[in-house]
Amino acid sequence: MAPWADTIKRTAEYGWTSPLHYIDAEDGPPHDCSVNLKRDCPDGKCVVVAISNFSSILADESNDLHDRVDALKFITHFIGDVHQPLHGK
Repeated sequence: MAPWADTIKRTAEYGWTSPLHYIDAEDGPPHDCSVNLKRDCPDGKCVVVAISNFSSILADESNDLHDRVDALKFITHFIGDVHQPLHGK
């Protein structure tokens, strides 16, 4: 299930999800390791915001089951992405 989001981001239907797989934090490691959403994700298209948004979709039982299942698959994938060094540089 986890690789699903990498596969579908290359399709016309889900191409909009490509920028949701990472965040380009403009911090200064090792002295400043931080994420500032205004600075690093101003348009809301990054992995940190995606996890929050898809978590809300999953938690809302009034959402369509298909949408909630997709949300769970995205969350599973994106949690893995944030642990990859080049996804949160």
